[in-house]
Amino acid sequence: MSPLLPLLTLSLACSGVDTATEPTESATTWTEDTETETETTTPTDSVSRELPEPRAHADLDPFGAQRSPTIGQSEAEPEPTVRFAVIGDYGTGDQPSADVAALVATWGVDFVITVGDNNYPSGEAETLDENVGQFWHSWIHPYTGTYGPGATENRFWPCPGNHDYNYEVGFEPYTDYFVLPGNERYYEVVRGPVHLFCVNSDINEPDTFDHDGVQAGWLEAALAASTSPWRVVFQHHPPYSSGTYGPDTNRQWAFGPWGANLVLSGHEHDYERLIIDDLTHVITGTGGTGTRSVGTFLEGSQAFWTDRHGAVLVELSSAWGHFVSYDTLGAIGDRWYDAPGVDRNTAEPVFAAESTWHYLAGPGETPAGWADVGHEDSGWSTGLAPIGVGTDVNTELEDAGGVQTIYMRSSFPITNADRVAYLVLRLRRDDGAVLYLNGQEVYRVGMVEGETPGTSTPAAFAVEDEWEGVYTETLLWPTALQEGRNQLGLEVHRAGGGDGDLFADLELLAIRR
Repeated sequence: MSPLLPLLTLSLACSGVDTATEPTESATTWTEDTETETETTTPTDSVSRELPEPRAHADLDPFGAQRSPTIGQSEAEPEPTVRFAVIGDYGTGDQPSADVAALVATWGVDFVITVGDNNYPSGEAETLDENVGQFWHSWIHPYTGTYGPGATENRFWPCPGNHDYNYEVGFEPYTDYFVLPGNERYYEVVRGPVHLFCVNSDINEPDTFDHDGVQAGWLEAALAASTSPWRVVFQHHPPYSSGTYGPDTNRQWAFGPWGANLVLSGHEHDYERLIIDDLTHVITGTGGTGTRSVGTFLEGSQAFWTDRHGAVLVELSSAWGHFVSYDTLGAIGDRWYDAPGVDRNTAEPVFAAESTWHYLAGPGETPAGWADVGHEDSGWSTGLAPIGVGTDVNTELEDAGGVQTIYMRSSFPITNADRVAYLVLRLRRDDGAVLYLNGQEVYRVGMVEGETPGTSTPAAFAVEDEWEGVYTETLLWPTALQEGRNQLGLEVHRAGGGDGDLFADLELLAIRR
């Protein structure tokens, strides 16, 4: 079992009052004590439009499926105390960047962080406001540009990328435009349960990105001193990647041993989540510039997508977190849930991979109540998972040409359900999937958020060939778990209407208190 990765984190209250402390020469941290809530495109014509103001938390709750203790556990999923967005490689000032900004504006986040390349093509002062302020002025404080009013407190935390360095004046346009802690090239910020560490991974950083350089020494000491449950490093260049550039040994610092539980990056113009040496790495370089194709699959990769634009939405409390990668149309490219400090090596299997399922495939109406506990499935076919059409399936569909969706049902017993702290889901699928436990939706990926899919509903994302054999891992909150026998329902949808692969399998484990 590959251990799940700890989630991203930071936090900023929507109070409108800046409670951050001024950085000193010896401490470059801004803190908030309360826990409230292959090519690169160059800028085209400026896109001028007003974006909606950020909304309050109550306006959007895409993670509400697990929150109500309706069946088993009396303890509901923890409510998030902070919500934030992660964008990368976005600074073009053109329509895809506008679409990503519009997506983020609907999320009601507390703040935004960037993983670099804020200012294409060459980090010039003359292009900064068009590339950044045009869409993000209402998040920036102080804002001195021309696109409208700024924020009353800073809610925009960037890090520099290679396109933010200008070969005539260095990082000066970037550091003049933003007001950030410390030397502004690398810094730390504390918001509620999250400690955020911005690293300048660019080759032109005066304090270098060497493993034993000044900047690395600062990060090691700062991580060691942190008491936050979530400790997140964000930088531009990814240490590990299945993208065009691949792994970068020069930037493979000892993030995990130093105390980080998540590393965020961009540079590769794609999305990817990896688990390397028990540490989660997330690449989100789909913020607006041209995307790139997949490179060589790297062992440990959990999810990958490209050829479209999007951003990452995160909800966190001190004990629980959600992470979702969306495209600009609201489809889910990747999702996971996590909790800090969980030992996944203690997880015990409750439902094995390659188990027997009842399944129904083919065109027609979606069976009413098919995922419910009492649904009659004796007339369904039976087979060992993976079931469908594709690589290494155990049960091959005889006639899959007209099949868009497969419905699968199985069950498992469990004792002392009230002692289960978390479930661990390991899901192999091609393409989109929705999982139900005792009739309650507990996980969705590769589909549109909030959509009720039918038999002919295509998946919104196709799984790349190299990822078809991966069992992607996530925690689940055990609200829907009940004592005794539990009913699983899994629907898997093919992307598009062609004859591509379509299959699913899963493994479920339990971590007890």
